[in-house]
Amino acid sequence: MFSLLLLCLCPLHTGASPVAPHGKEGALANAGLSLAAQFAHPTCDTKQVPDSVCAILYDEEHCKDDADLLELVAGDQGVLPLISRGLRRNDVESLIVHAQCKLELWDSHHGLERQDRPDLVIDREQEFRNLYVDSLARVDEYAHMDEKISGYRCSCRQQK
Repeated sequence: MFSLLLLCLCPLHTGASPVAPHGKEGALANAGLSLAAQFAHPTCDTKQVPDSVCAILYDEEHCKDDADLLELVAGDQGVLPLISRGLRRNDVESLIVHAQCKLELWDSHHGLERQDRPDLVIDREQEFRNLYVDSLARVDEYAHMDEKISGYRCSCRQQK
C-alpha cells in the first residue's frame, strides 16, 4: 500500500505536453464531456408527467428515480412534514410544474395558514409546456428556496 502511494505522488516525466487539446480536438473533447455529464445525471425533462398531476416535488436534484417525491394534483395545498419516511420539510431540491398550472411555495410552515404571500410562485397557467427544474440551487430565481420549502399550493387553469 505504501509503495502504491509513493507511486501516485511521484510525477511522471513522459515528455508529454501538459497543454490540453485545443481547436477542433478541444471542441470535440468538450462536446464528449458534456454528453457524458448528461448521461451521468438524467434530467427532469426525461420524466413522464401524468396529465392528472399539477406538480411534482423531489428531494434530490435531477428528479432522481430513487428520490422521495410528492405528486400534487390541482387543489392540493399543505405543509410538508418535519419527520417523514417520504418527502420532508426543507428537503425539496428539484421539481416539475405541469403546463397550465401554478405552484406557490412558502419557506415558513405557517405561511399558507396565515395567508402570507408565497415566497415563490411558478406560474405556468399560460404555458403549453411543462417546466422542469433540475436544481433549485442552480436557478437564480429559485435558489432562495433550495431545501427551504415548507408549504405548497398547486392550482391549474382546468381541473386535471
